[in-house]
Amino acid sequence: MKKNLYVPSEETKSQYLTRFLSDKRKMGKVHSVFKTSFNIMVDGDLINFSSQGMTLSAYGCILNQETMKQLVSAVKPGDIVRVQGEHFTFYTIQEVLEVDLSRIGVTDLSIPDLQLTQKEITQTGMYAGLDSFTFDGKIGLKNEEQTQAAFQTLQTLSQQDEKSVEEAVAYLVGRGQGLTPSGDDMLLGYTMVRKAFNRQDSFDQIVEKVLKNKSTTDISTAHYQALLAGYVSSLFISLILNVERATKEEVDALIKNIGRYGHTSGYDTLFGFYLGLQSLASEVVT
Repeated sequence: MKKNLYVPSEETKSQYLTRFLSDKRKMGKVHSVFKTSFNIMVDGDLINFSSQGMTLSAYGCILNQETMKQLVSAVKPGDIVRVQGEHFTFYTIQEVLEVDLSRIGVTDLSIPDLQLTQKEITQTGMYAGLDSFTFDGKIGLKNEEQTQAAFQTLQTLSQQDEKSVEEAVAYLVGRGQGLTPSGDDMLLGYTMVRKAFNRQDSFDQIVEKVLKNKSTTDISTAHYQALLAGYVSSLFISLILNVERATKEEVDALIKNIGRYGHTSGYDTLFGFYLGLQSLASEVVT
């Protein structure tokens, strides 16, 4: 179901990424390298470079396949990168490579606004698809008592005191294995759907507070920073937009596609997204 996957067809960069770039010269390093993408770290901020055919990261850019093939084959973690404005110079063992992002367009990855009522949320194809999906065995956290307690707290957020919510968030931050631990992916999915509905509560502030005192991976941290600023990847823009318009059959296909991301990352994020919808649908208005 390609129409459910928001994959840019042209080279582009995230609007959020442009906030990091200035005319002042900065030095960074290659952080991590994958088959068709890599990350660099500049002044504590990650910047993602991915190939056409992939989704656009909230803090990244999409380059043509030929350019990315050359870059991925040359760069290694620890390689020096010079950044001046939108111009990147990669100093690799093989050669010096130049990338100029000023020549490509900008994509707005700010979280869309959703306006459904509590009752309408439960009547959507998105809610029906996620509600009928069996997440057992697909998410990355074990079915333990403390884990279930954290999920229950998030499901009934409006009925919880701040301390309980903070404990649930702290339990999930950094919990699990991989470049983006499962607990982080769940919190990211949960937070993005609540932000899409413009919930003006203290949840974002609680997440920010916990992140000051509890560390996680660099990639998860970059996701949190973008999300709390109101930006997500192009894939999740599509997920959010489909809350209002997708049929259950379309959602089933979307779940399958997103589930392919990472070992359990896609399903973890979807599960958190589902918890977020449940929290909204069960909200107690005071």
